[in-house]
Amino acid sequence: MPAANLPIDPYVLGAWLGDGDTRDAGFTTADHQMVDLISAAGYAVKPQRGRYRYWIGSQHSAIRVRSSKGQFTVYPCLMSQLRALGLIGNKHIPAAYMRGSAEQREALLAGLMDTDGTASRAGACSFDSTLRHLAEQVWELVVGLGFKAGPIYTKHTRLRGKTCRDSHRVMFTPTRAVFRLARKLTRQRATRSTQRFRYIVDVRPRPSVAVRCIQVDSSSHLFLAGHACVPTHNTRTGGEWVRSLVETGRAGRIALVAATAADVRDVVVEGESGLVAICPPWNRPLYEPSKRRLTWPSGAIASLYSADEPDRLRGPQHDAAWTDELAAWRYPEAWDQLMFGLRLGADPRVVVTTTPRPTPLVRQLIALPTTIVTRGTTYENRAHLAGAFYESIVKQYEGTRLGQQELLAELLDDNPGALFRRDDIEKGRVREAPSLLRIVVAVDPAISSGESSNETGIVVGGLGVDGHAYVLSDLSGRFTPYEWARKAVDAYHAHRADRIVAEKNQGGALVESNLRTVDPRIPYKGVTATRGKTTRAEPVAGLYEQGRVHHVGCLSKLEDQMCAWDPSAQVLRSRRESVIVSQLRSTSPDRMDALVWALTELMVEAQPVMRDFDNLPPA
Repeated sequence: MPAANLPIDPYVLGAWLGDGDTRDAGFTTADHQMVDLISAAGYAVKPQRGRYRYWIGSQHSAIRVRSSKGQFTVYPCLMSQLRALGLIGNKHIPAAYMRGSAEQREALLAGLMDTDGTASRAGACSFDSTLRHLAEQVWELVVGLGFKAGPIYTKHTRLRGKTCRDSHRVMFTPTRAVFRLARKLTRQRATRSTQRFRYIVDVRPRPSVAVRCIQVDSSSHLFLAGHACVPTHNTRTGGEWVRSLVETGRAGRIALVAATAADVRDVVVEGESGLVAICPPWNRPLYEPSKRRLTWPSGAIASLYSADEPDRLRGPQHDAAWTDELAAWRYPEAWDQLMFGLRLGADPRVVVTTTPRPTPLVRQLIALPTTIVTRGTTYENRAHLAGAFYESIVKQYEGTRLGQQELLAELLDDNPGALFRRDDIEKGRVREAPSLLRIVVAVDPAISSGESSNETGIVVGGLGVDGHAYVLSDLSGRFTPYEWARKAVDAYHAHRADRIVAEKNQGGALVESNLRTVDPRIPYKGVTATRGKTTRAEPVAGLYEQGRVHHVGCLSKLEDQMCAWDPSAQVLRSRRESVIVSQLRSTSPDRMDALVWALTELMVEAQPVMRDFDNLPPA
């Protein structure tokens, strides 16, 4: 890398990081050669009160000193330089120094090693620090210079019987001098006697070749990735994009928006690919949950928002935004409010990371000429997946419509064989339900609770004063019997429902007993499926076509299952085997089943039976 324009001499910075005071430009050393080396770099070094105490640079600002020959020497102010780099009270190696030329990085390492480094007679060198993040940066610095380094070793230290701060040691084997102090340099051997390892001895530029890159230059980015695509993992991609904006100074006010407040906290901020995890220790943002804010050492700020609260995006201004899982947002108008506030800076941008679902908002974004779409499939990440995952999940769903969406990151239209159509759901979507006459919690319990078992469907629905049905919530998932019973009872109380309706084909009386174990006073109605799924679901699908069913917000997983399930499983007979092929490969649409039970209770069975009295037979 070329030489960088660095404000502080790299050797002086390394020496200060080793033995300097964290609050100012003070420095402690018992070696007079260190004073000479710092002075040779152009800094004035003045003794202070106390043994071995010195001050580096001028006190307040750069000064010019005239020599006896009439020549002027400028002595910089180290204190102001440290403050400008954000190093006062926060010792770390700035990113510019980690990316300087080889000579600059070697000088930085020499300053660190002359203060906090040692050399053994066998030729190995080590660096010790009580700051874990500084040790990690030194390790990266050492490896970047082509030296072999072992893992960072942490040990507990004691002084005069008292426990002190942990010490973190970086051990490495250099192939050239890493000291400038004579007494340490004489202990370092130029080469090692062992030939067990190969070392990097030279780095040469190579001609550029075509590569596949996910960073695109567009005002709107849309990354569609399968669930198990890690190298181009959608969340990690968004996090790295935000990190690059902060480190290069291209953004100072950033909006982070996810489907819920829990998602933005657990995934975008604190997740394995979240911003706190991927930012290096020396540039890690301060997370203030009470303020819903991330603050970087440079002063850049990222504000956290939930798409469940669109009005909170009304007013704040940003110069960049990262939206995660846009297709699962309950209230798409949150996107509109975000766009209205994206007006700071010369070129405000937004990156969207989402698993593809054919929602109107996603389709609208893809159709825009300013949107660049990047897809990453699960197959591209096979080398990083567990074998059990590939066999149990990938093999199960490849070749299906669900697999096209989840594994290949393709945006699909409705399944032509499905009973429910996405257009019908979208036309009836509302943000809030009106006053409700009845509310029920429908449960379709699973017969097991293992990793490969079906889900327990739990759907809350209500009957409005207008005679229409409103689907309020989808709480389905894989639960133990006690967990799904607790979840259903909690939903009953939270929504002030009239009763819990549960299918008892699989568990019989145990279903009611399980629910009453949680709350013995709940109104309960057991239902038995005497007809097939298609027969039960057809009247409900007719209600959707008539516009008499409305989803309150976005219930993405339920809607995906409704629009993907094909009731007509076909038996394909070959010469050797028979294969049952369906959209979900013999998995049960439990969420949809719970929805059907809820709407059947509210709408289908509640409809009065009309009789033609004019054509009654005579008595």
